[in-house]
Amino acid sequence: MRAIPKERKVNCINGLCNGMSLRAVSRVFNTDRGAITRLLVRVGARCDEIMAEHMHDIDSKRLELDELWTFCGKALVAGVTDRLWKVDDLVGDC
Repeated sequence: MRAIPKERKVNCINGLCNGMSLRAVSRVFNTDRGAITRLLVRVGARCDEIMAEHMHDIDSKRLELDELWTFCGKALVAGVTDRLWKVDDLVGDC
């Protein structure tokens, strides 16, 4: 098994972070999808460690959850909210 060069790893993760699909990254950077998936899992685990180490005791007055609200809106339209959570009148934009 050959190791993926560091520059290609960085390019693959950069492509994924910028919205490219796994297949597109695989084609563009000529890298096996399984290798990219394993790399992504390792990067995600390290990101989790970094966040756990540095991001705690944060006192915030306001949170922006645009992507989460997009998901909620799609779930409401699809009618799957009873399977995900109980919809509360206090949730949402005021």
